[in-house]
Amino acid sequence: MTPEQRRLRARLAAYSSHVGHPPGERTEQLRRGFEERFRRQARERFPEADEREIDRQAGLLHKAYFARLSYAAATARASKRGA
Repeated sequence: MTPEQRRLRARLAAYSSHVGHPPGERTEQLRRGFEERFRRQARERFPEADEREIDRQAGLLHKAYFARLSYAAATARASKRGA
């Protein structure tokens, strides 16, 4: 099987598995766990903070996480180009 055929087969399987499910239902539990990770980190760093501040700090931790991913991806792309 070629890589293109494998991709098409995987896409077909993904579409088929989502039939009959409302959007987001299949990933809701994963999303909640991912968000809770940042809330847990915020509580550890700021144990005396109220829930509003925990939410704010968790949001900033979430943004920092994705900024690090973006930076790592950009660095990897640049090194592939030889820049």
